[in-house]
Amino acid sequence: MAKETVSEGFGYEGMGTVLWVPTIANPSAPTVAELAAGTPITYDLFGPTGYSLTPTETRRTISRYTLDQELDAEGTTKYALVLLYVFNRETPTDAETTIGVRGTSGYIVHFLGYENGWTIAAGDKITDLVPVRTGKSFVVPATANTEAHKTTTPSITGEVLHEVAVVAA
Repeated sequence: MAKETVSEGFGYEGMGTVLWVPTIANPSAPTVAELAAGTPITYDLFGPTGYSLTPTETRRTISRYTLDQELDAEGTTKYALVLLYVFNRETPTDAETTIGVRGTSGYIVHFLGYENGWTIAAGDKITDLVPVRTGKSFVVPATANTEAHKTTTPSITGEVLHEVAVVAA
């Protein structure tokens, strides 16, 4: 057997984008135009945990007659989306005017592996596409050497999709 080669990865720095997109007709096939109409909020998100989509899988227990071992299989998945964003009383940020407005339906679209600011094209892959309704925002208690920021946990209103290809139209 030949020695394996080391696969090249990429660093996260500068290689991601988070968009607020108000309308996507078919979440399984979002168009370039729909995504281009979105609002970039990547750099309004606070710190490395500003975007946190956490899946939790509830496994199914399987038992068989006389088998002295329990088996398990994939079950349902539950997601929690937490967003932290900076705010500014004098000049509201894009995050404040999108995800910071309670009761608005839309999509959080997360791209990884593309340089922030690139032009979205057909064939690009969306890392996570999350249908949401925005919720309450709360100010995070002040601490030394940090910017003022808020936290919000939008309601997930539909199927969370991963690795969705962007289509031309």
